Amino acid sequence: FLGNTLLLWFENGKAQDVVFTAQMPHAWKEGTDIYPHVHWTTGRNGSTTAPLENRVEWNLEYTWAKVGDVFPSTSTNTGTVVATPNEGSIPVKEHVITPLGSISGAGKTLSSMLVCRLYRSASDTYSGDAGLLEIDFHFQIDSDGSNQEYTKE
Repeated sequence: FLGNTLLLWFENGKAQDVVFTAQMPHAWKEGTDIYPHVHWTTGRNGSTTAPLENRVEWNLEYTWAKVGDVFPSTSTNTGTVVATPNEGSIPVKEHVITPLGSISGAGKTLSSMLVCRLYRSASDTYSGDAGLLEIDFHFQIDSDGSNQEYTKE
């Protein structure tokens, strides 16, 4: 990416993905929604700026189960760049955030797990490569952790 640093690059027009799992932390307020978003950047191998109508589309396919439950069928949340601090273009190596909507946490409890697949749409309209910085989930908290190993009581 810069100097000796590396990123995972999602190339234009290719079906590429990354898979990962996430455990909900014990500070999370059980049963509340979570809000995933992707941090990424542009520009590799001479890529230049592109008009904002050229969008990167990120998709998060996931399944979420609490301890003792069976993982349900997957769902997919989609997000595209809707604005950047710079009008008219996405500059090379700009740090961009793409929200992926909300995921319902209804009925979920501590130590529940998400099994996820993040991918860039092969048919989005951005002609350059997108470098993944990271994906994270914002969530409500109601404690510093749990009082017991698997429960908040």
